[in-house]
Amino acid sequence: MPIDREKLLARMKRIRERGDAPCVHRGATIDHIQRSCCGNVARFACARTGRIVEETKCKGCTLYSVNVCTTGTQPFEAPQAPAARAKGAPRRILLTNWQAPGDLTMLTAAIRDLHKVFPGRYETDVRTSCEAIWHHNPYLTRFPEPWIDEEASRTRDAQPAVPRERDGILFIPCTYEISPHHHFVGAFHRTLGRALGIEIPVTEVHGDIHFSEPERCWMSQLQEMGVQEPFWIIATDGKWDYTAKWPNWQTLQEVVWRLQGKVLFIQTGVRGNFTPPLRNVVDFIGQTDMRMLIRLIYHAAGVLCSVNGLMHLAAAVPTKPELPAARPCVVLAGGREQSTWEHYPWHRWLGAQGTMPCCTPSACWKSRCTPVGDGDAKDNADQRCQNFNTYAVPEGVDTGAIRLPEVRIPKCLDAISADEIVSAIQSYYTGGLLK
Repeated sequence: MPIDREKLLARMKRIRERGDAPCVHRGATIDHIQRSCCGNVARFACARTGRIVEETKCKGCTLYSVNVCTTGTQPFEAPQAPAARAKGAPRRILLTNWQAPGDLTMLTAAIRDLHKVFPGRYETDVRTSCEAIWHHNPYLTRFPEPWIDEEASRTRDAQPAVPRERDGILFIPCTYEISPHHHFVGAFHRTLGRALGIEIPVTEVHGDIHFSEPERCWMSQLQEMGVQEPFWIIATDGKWDYTAKWPNWQTLQEVVWRLQGKVLFIQTGVRGNFTPPLRNVVDFIGQTDMRMLIRLIYHAAGVLCSVNGLMHLAAAVPTKPELPAARPCVVLAGGREQSTWEHYPWHRWLGAQGTMPCCTPSACWKSRCTPVGDGDAKDNADQRCQNFNTYAVPEGVDTGAIRLPEVRIPKCLDAISADEIVSAIQSYYTGGLLK
């Protein structure tokens, strides 16, 4: 018997309106198993056939069992029953994510809004690939249990990536799905909301990075060198997994020349990435760890970069009291990613969507343009941009074990001129936001 989804959603809404305790079954979708709750009966069905697999009485939605799909698909082992909590005690959750810093910056927004909308209802801890992003975060509680790191590490390669409970702590692997109709900032809100059976609204369209008071008082790394003038951060680097995001470094060099004497640029980047060095900039390539980069952004008047983690941090890191509340950022976007997914309203988004057949009517979402030869599926023709210009490998780039005969820049990024970039930067000054 197929599940009537509309009736279930209506019943779930009534349950929420009555103020009942949130049901862990409600709205959860785990691989091919769809779980939903009707009153005190948990119904498990195969999402491929809609056939009811098992119907189990649950006591306050805390009694679980192993449910096997009878259509021959793989079994799903439901989590252990949670430990009893004192009445009114906050629910303990631990979120895991092993993605890049840009993704983690979006996760900070979900945690902020979870605690702003449901104050005192949850205690939250994280285990992620970058600890520095979470320093001084007031919404986190460090759980003392010695086995937590081991339990959290199991979520790294778990298939399917489903929440699991141990000794009263709900471990939630945080993944997301790209939606062209929503901003990236709300992606983890939906993941976390499904796991907890709640809806988490987005309260602010940016991530949530925090500082200690002593950190705010520290001088910038540039001031430590005796330079007092305002500066912009510029980045030419790109990761090897997504070479379709690489900008044309020659265009950025021209921008530096054109604004010489007007704008001071600090070039940041990670050694080991594809990072063409620029001239007439302050070279910070490979000289900042993540926390140092965050502090550098705090002091920066603006940021010039492609669509990457630096762009998300430019929006998430608070500004100094004497600077505008919204940090200027010029983004070399091209046509790879949907503006509705990535664009912050106060950023100058230099996009190409709708100007080329390959990114019309929607973004192309190709992974690579320059093939890397590392055996990754991103090198396959169907995942590579085929509309590109070719350049010689620039001097001073350390490619490590990767041998590049040439560099391919997507035409949608290569079409962004130095004139456009300079005009976008100057607009923050002519408009009066920056002096």
